[in-house]
Amino acid sequence: AAAPESAAVTAPAPPATCDAAYHAREWALAFTLCSAAVKANVSDVVANRNLGLLYASGRGVTQDERLATTHLVFAADEADTIAALEMARRYETGKGTAVDQRKASGKYLLAANLGVQEAYPILAQRFADGLGVTKNEAEAAKWWARAAVPPMSHLPSMTRLGAAYMNGRGVKKNEDTGREWYVKAANAGEAEAQYQVAMMLFNGKAKMGKDAGAARGWLDRAARQGHAEAIKELAKRGG
Repeated sequence: AAAPESAAVTAPAPPATCDAAYHAREWALAFTLCSAAVKANVSDVVANRNLGLLYASGRGVTQDERLATTHLVFAADEADTIAALEMARRYETGKGTAVDQRKASGKYLLAANLGVQEAYPILAQRFADGLGVTKNEAEAAKWWARAAVPPMSHLPSMTRLGAAYMNGRGVKKNEDTGREWYVKAANAGEAEAQYQVAMMLFNGKAKMGKDAGAARGWLDRAARQGHAEAIKELAKRGG
């Protein structure tokens, strides 16, 4: 009996759109399709964002930070989340544009309001420092709180939120809540929180009760992560 014929193997069709080609990592094709999309409709947000990222990375085209910014700033102004975060970084560092901390904070705020979690702690710190915005401890605490809770569960933000409650900065002072955030971050491995818990235990602060043994244990954990103050405190207390 004759052997059955092999089924013909059909090659997959190449991506047909700008975004499909970009996500398929077909960089040269993505550049061609995205350029055509912008030429056909200069207001195409996705095509502008992808073109900006291609120019920024030099994928499929010669790298050009100025052109990257031209396309990304358009997409960012149209509330594209990826472009908003990228333009925040560009205004912050002067990459492909002039440094402008006010615009950087504006774009971080835009990204955060669009739900870009990565922007939450950055924006919180900028409000705390008054960098590109009017210093506002309440706004800082608000964004640290958003970063501290799931799904982000950002450990440094938990610690900063603990400090805010301990000191009444931007929130009503509440040492119980401050202690809870410090302990939660410390248990998760955050060195600054471990140091703070240690000092509370040494001093019997925030209803912790004095416990030098437990305090030394937390201090040691923080010191093993290279926490400078914890290392100094251990040395002061005899190692």
